[in-house]
Amino acid sequence: RQLVAHASCLSNPSIACLTHSRSANSLSLVVKTIASSNDPQKLLQKISSALSTQLTYLDESMTSLRVATGDSIQTVDGSSCDYILDGIPCTALYNIESSDENTSIVDALSIFYRSISTVDWLTTTLAIVIKAAIHRTHELGLAQRRENGWKKEISSESFEKLVTKLSDLHRSSLWEVCRIRSKPDFEERESIRSCASKEPLLYKLRIVCQEGAIVRNGIEIDGCENVGSVEMGEVVEAFDRCINSSGVLRYQTSRGWVSELTRGHARENIVEIIDVVKSTTTPPYVAR
Repeated sequence: RQLVAHASCLSNPSIACLTHSRSANSLSLVVKTIASSNDPQKLLQKISSALSTQLTYLDESMTSLRVATGDSIQTVDGSSCDYILDGIPCTALYNIESSDENTSIVDALSIFYRSISTVDWLTTTLAIVIKAAIHRTHELGLAQRRENGWKKEISSESFEKLVTKLSDLHRSSLWEVCRIRSKPDFEERESIRSCASKEPLLYKLRIVCQEGAIVRNGIEIDGCENVGSVEMGEVVEAFDRCINSSGVLRYQTSRGWVSELTRGHARENIVEIIDVVKSTTTPPYVAR
């Protein structure tokens, strides 16, 4: 439910990220350094094997999601996302009643999100290793001939099957997104999603930015005073959220306002949503 809550509360899914991008980038940098300093063949084999295993998990997660939503369409060849979202209820997470059926849908959707996010990161890492191998070959020249096993690896039949499966997944994912976004009621549902809820909601936030979160006494970042900070890993509750004049989604807590993402090109996550529920208490007053 935590992953589904985070995904459903993103202000802009097209630029936001389900993963902690800074941690993922740091790990990718370590992998790149290893591939640049050593024979990349073994690393390429390990990542390819992990990616193949994760694609199998993804197939299983899609089958489980289709079963949970009562979808009769089954995956035929490879990882296909065709019509995978048809059985997902078009309603806010906090309005979904607690039942065994709804719990199974939320759990299956969360596992699907997690699996496809892992495949995305492993695919990026695989590309990094191949690029590092190419640069290493150019730098060492003739001395690199004995370390050209990575070329045989990417020319193998197993690697070709892996790339084909990734291509099928990419195609079907884009097709499914375009299919959903071209539905007649999509714009209306997206408008409702972006509007403030008519019911008081309670957002449970976890700070995930390494520098923590700066708390200000107003919704605007520039011109509002810094009244404190929240450390990484700390969990806080917010009772309101709004997009300010800079286009940044801000959450109002009992301490003040914190941002969803950092400003600038990187757009790092500052908070992740653990849960969102209907509030049963009166929100504390905080000066705007």
